[in-house]
Amino acid sequence: MKHYALIALVVLTTIGCQQTQYDSAPDPAHVAWTKLLGESIKLHAQVSLADRARVTQSWADAPSTSLLVSFWAPADTFRGGPGRPPVASFVLVPWSTFEGSPGILTTVTDHTLVFESDDLYVMSSSDELQAACRALMEGVVDAPGNEEAWRTDDAPALPNPLTGHVARVARHYTQYDVTNLDDAPDQAILASMAPGRMLLLVDAHADPSAVWVHPAPMPSRPPEPGEQTVGPDVDLKAEGKVMDQQVRNIFGATLGSALAQKDKSEAARRRLFEEALPSLKKAIFAYAGHTGPATAAGAAAYERAQEHLARWLVLDSMPDSAADFGGVDATGPLEEAVNIPPGFELENPASFLLRESLEELPQLLADLAKAKEQAKKDPGRWVEGRVELGADLKQYEPSEADHVVAAIGDSIQSIVQSAAPEELAAVLKKAGITDKQVTYDRFTTRLAKVVGTGPFEWSSGPIPTTVSLTSK
Repeated sequence: MKHYALIALVVLTTIGCQQTQYDSAPDPAHVAWTKLLGESIKLHAQVSLADRARVTQSWADAPSTSLLVSFWAPADTFRGGPGRPPVASFVLVPWSTFEGSPGILTTVTDHTLVFESDDLYVMSSSDELQAACRALMEGVVDAPGNEEAWRTDDAPALPNPLTGHVARVARHYTQYDVTNLDDAPDQAILASMAPGRMLLLVDAHADPSAVWVHPAPMPSRPPEPGEQTVGPDVDLKAEGKVMDQQVRNIFGATLGSALAQKDKSEAARRRLFEEALPSLKKAIFAYAGHTGPATAAGAAAYERAQEHLARWLVLDSMPDSAADFGGVDATGPLEEAVNIPPGFELENPASFLLRESLEELPQLLADLAKAKEQAKKDPGRWVEGRVELGADLKQYEPSEADHVVAAIGDSIQSIVQSAAPEELAAVLKKAGITDKQVTYDRFTTRLAKVVGTGPFEWSSGPIPTTVSLTSK
């Protein structure tokens, strides 16, 4: 059941809404997992809703970086006719620090905050299609499990000078109702309250009335007696990131295959699930062999990953073979133990989601060139805007190719900005890339809420963007 936390609805009249005091960019890993969650939502819609509704997704900049997911009735029905709002609309925010909330909280997963707009037009008191879309979302993000109430006894005390009480402890976040949010201490102090868990502070009398705080990382534990430890030439934190990316690659490849294949039967998806298990097991157990007893740490992590993947593939239950934790050599280096499924061609919309590291920048640059050529053949268009519904006089409608170009370009920009100058130069030199910069068009999305209806999603026109490939 959905937990309706006391959260202020922030009307997103423009994507450029400013964060005032509390803000931080999301970790790229959280963004990547949120992208994959979006792919799973598409698959769930194909399987569960079929032709009853279509799904659109677009990235926005507020609150924080967020993925807007909307469900629309078919265009040839009254519910989906011209000018009609979406049946249901959700905002997926990767873990980050930001002020306000874009709707009613559905749940918080281990990487993503999920909100539902509470300003949608409901056709009747028993709107079956809207209920089906909501049930789909709650199922794919495991809202019942994530929103199960935990004991509040062990919740940390509020730091001075905040006053209030713990209102809720769920699997991935803790909520405090406070009376003096304007007096909250520095972001770093709040982040250290509950490492590994999102923090929500709510003050009904403040503006904004809610602050979400990205937690500090979980502290590393001391090794157990007799436990295998990492050698002096191995960076455990770096290996953990590699393992996480390898697991994401496996999830992305499996979801991409499920979306691309015409057979949407559960048997077909179950085969994809079973094919992914050997690679998933090797990735997790190889890392577990360095961080703790492989049997205990690996089995627990492997079981969670299987349950996660099964839910995202719309499987009611896991095959019996999923319970097999044995047969894995976890003693070798991670890069040798992991066997990743091959990537996809550019025509697969999920392909660029599988590349996030600096080493993959050359391939992303090649993908961008191909995508820009495709966008020339399939460009977006300018149309007369529905001003009465919050659109501009001239409204741009990006094509699917436009969105692919923007997504690849944004990935390139993220990688370049986070790379050390000397490492960036070395990777480009090795790949024989001499370009000093790349250009692409990106888009922002605006939610317009009109009295009595809405919200409606409107895109900006193309925003020319240049990414420098030279040392900063």
